[in-house]
Amino acid sequence: MFFGFNRNPSMSPKVVRRYMRMRLFLWVAILFSSGSVLGFFVFRRWEDLGHDMSHEGIMESDQMWANRTDFAIRNIRRYILDLDEEQKRRHMEAELEVTAPDSAEAYYLRGWLALLQQPRQWEEAITFFRNASVADPKAMFPHYHLGLLYQERKSLEMAIVAFETALRLNAGFAEAHFALGSCFHEQGRLDEAMTYYGLAIRIDPMQARYHYNMGLVGKQQGRFMNAMASFTRCIQLDPSLTEAYLNLGEVQEMQGNEEEAIRMYRIFLERQPATDEREYIEEKIARLRFGRTVSP
Repeated sequence: MFFGFNRNPSMSPKVVRRYMRMRLFLWVAILFSSGSVLGFFVFRRWEDLGHDMSHEGIMESDQMWANRTDFAIRNIRRYILDLDEEQKRRHMEAELEVTAPDSAEAYYLRGWLALLQQPRQWEEAITFFRNASVADPKAMFPHYHLGLLYQERKSLEMAIVAFETALRLNAGFAEAHFALGSCFHEQGRLDEAMTYYGLAIRIDPMQARYHYNMGLVGKQQGRFMNAMASFTRCIQLDPSLTEAYLNLGEVQEMQGNEEEAIRMYRIFLERQPATDEREYIEEKIARLRFGRTVSP
């Protein structure tokens, strides 16, 4: 839900839609009339985030918090489109300091500003996301983005702690389960990786990359039937994910399904003609065509 309000059960759908359109127009007008993120915080003060929310709990709260914050982030990206203009960045930081210096969302947005710089200001972003988590202990997203930063910098143990904290606050966030699973995957802890990939898929089964990573774990563990099912589902959801064809071909080859393996390898080469592995894969296809066994 983008906006939260306590709906009267007697209100007709038509009245509700009209009310929501009016609120949307008012918010957009406030936001863009200022030409910056200031309007976002004006709206934030006028209607305190979560103050009129329903009883669904932390998951609903995080979703609204994220939606409004992401909207402000998109506005920042438009406003400082040219990252070389240091003056614009400083103006945005100063504005955040003046409007809501100690709010979780201000810290969160300043963290994003640090990441938008070239080069990216890692330490500043980490500090701001930490401050956001302190300012709003129930907000899941600062912990989640801290985890992503740590993971990108290969600080996997710290990333795991951050993702686990995020999941304690909102166990229904599929991306955090997937990110935690990928940390365990990088560490070679395949059973734990499979557990969290499975939870992510259970929550959001339409994400191709969840199935792709699950397939990689199955392949590494020798669970070839599971791996084939995962790579096949990945391709069904996102045919452009070409690495799934290559991996599915390898699993099919391991299972002795030469014809299907050749088909997958050819699709991969068609979709990635400039791959560095082209010569190796073409050799595999030639050997499979002549019925020769190729070591995986």
